[in-house]
Amino acid sequence: MSLCSMTGFGAASGSTEGLDWNWELRCLNGRGLDLRLRVPGGYEDIEPLARRALADRLGRGSCQATLQISRDVSIAEPRLNDAILARTLEISRRLQHEFDVEPLSAQGLLSVRGVLEYAETQPDEGLRKLQVQSMVDGLTKALEALVADRRLEGGKLAVLLSGQVDEMSRLTQLIAKLPARDPESHLTRLKGQIEQLLGSRNELNMDRLHAEAAVLATKADICEELDRLDAHFQTARELLTSDEPVGRRLDFLCQEFNREANTICSKSGDIDTTKNGLELKAVVDQFKEQVQNIE
Repeated sequence: MSLCSMTGFGAASGSTEGLDWNWELRCLNGRGLDLRLRVPGGYEDIEPLARRALADRLGRGSCQATLQISRDVSIAEPRLNDAILARTLEISRRLQHEFDVEPLSAQGLLSVRGVLEYAETQPDEGLRKLQVQSMVDGLTKALEALVADRRLEGGKLAVLLSGQVDEMSRLTQLIAKLPARDPESHLTRLKGQIEQLLGSRNELNMDRLHAEAAVLATKADICEELDRLDAHFQTARELLTSDEPVGRRLDFLCQEFNREANTICSKSGDIDTTKNGLELKAVVDQFKEQVQNIE
């Protein structure tokens, strides 16, 4: 089965020419596709590429993509901060004059915080393109991991949902076979109720009684509801094996399941039909709850 959950996690990391990067993708349930990207300053040009890649692979869900970048300081260019160096020398001469202390050596001066700075060299256009492409390729790997995670969770949900569809089908078949659905049962029940009211008086009009029983049987008939449920069950089984995002369609089916179950319960004239109808509604609610996780 290829059902996908909306929740999942994916990550990938790598390095290119003194630049280390790490992608983290996290997805939660969402009504539509909500993409939120965080990229370091200076790399905003990666964002539209990342959005396109994510939108191509994800149908629904609230997804947060975070890119972290660190640079190798060993390739940075050392530079003197002339202002801080001048101020440090001024203080050193003052201390030497007032307190007769040894002047600072070159090593001592360079160890003063801020005197020596490391300026990162900007990559040329070719190197910049290489770095961006490396990070985009890394996003593809993280996205593959995310999709695999969602499919793994989706496979578990598919098994659970299939079992719930089977249970709904079992209850529907049980209702269809109940003796109370036989028109004769309505006649027998109606006759018994009237006899109880009339007592010993023998005033039963059998033609009228059959007519009333026929009316009750028509009102209580649930053949259409049962047939529609069977059709919906078949559709649900097909969707659970589909390669496309089917969360919205399954959610619509839940409404149909619930509508038919409510009608069966409202038409019920016997305890067994009501009992099984209520169990059917309970399974529909469980099915709907799990469907909210499907892409």
